[in-house]
Amino acid sequence: MHSSSNATPLGAQPPGAAPPPPSGSDDPQETGDTRRPRGGRAPVRGVLLEAAAAPYRFDPAARRSFYLLLRTEVGERSLWGADLEAALQRAVSQPRIGDEVVVLPLGTKPVRLRVPAQDGHADAVGEERVLAQRRHWRIETQDHMHMLAQDAQRLRVERTLSPGNMERDPRLTYAMAGLQLAAQYVRRLTADPRSQQQLLASIRHRIADALVDGLDIHLPDKRVAMARALSLPAPGRAAEWDRHAHERT
Repeated sequence: MHSSSNATPLGAQPPGAAPPPPSGSDDPQETGDTRRPRGGRAPVRGVLLEAAAAPYRFDPAARRSFYLLLRTEVGERSLWGADLEAALQRAVSQPRIGDEVVVLPLGTKPVRLRVPAQDGHADAVGEERVLAQRRHWRIETQDHMHMLAQDAQRLRVERTLSPGNMERDPRLTYAMAGLQLAAQYVRRLTADPRSQQQLLASIRHRIADALVDGLDIHLPDKRVAMARALSLPAPGRAAEWDRHAHERT
């Protein structure tokens, strides 16, 4: 199905859109910095009932977007956003109608959109490009996210994953590669075994948290990470690795 963007231009509403939702709603039209799910917007869990393109909030005058309808513990709930369709396609677990799913908000990213330009009399005079914020999502089945949580706990406790575990999700392969790189990283930073252990534990927990939050694991360029970290005081080094190694948008 085709769906056009419904990202919100900064300081404006989509043509024909309903008034902005109250603060804290699920609606992807809401703008703001929500790049870190941990401590930010909570995941939405429920049975997937519908996934389709339609005019935004079913307003015939609005742009077409994409929506999900979920049956949650508190009743039916709809989510709207152009990225939801792509999120379903990206999902490792390939959710289907009737599956229990987890929809994780990954924050917003800036995009440029073409919107109708108007003169001082509200008459259309062409198009203009505006900066907007588009919300991004990750969608997986409940079973898949439960599996990731178990693997994240293994990383915290056992510090490794078997090849069979890593086959379940590409992010697990990146997580293990990140831990191997982290081990090299801390050995370059300090020769003190206790400091190495503390730094590795901090990095390991951050990688595990990223898996639970649905974030991607990005492996930093070793030379960049080393050069930056060597110029930092010790307490900031794990946070510096975290900034380079984890997706924050």
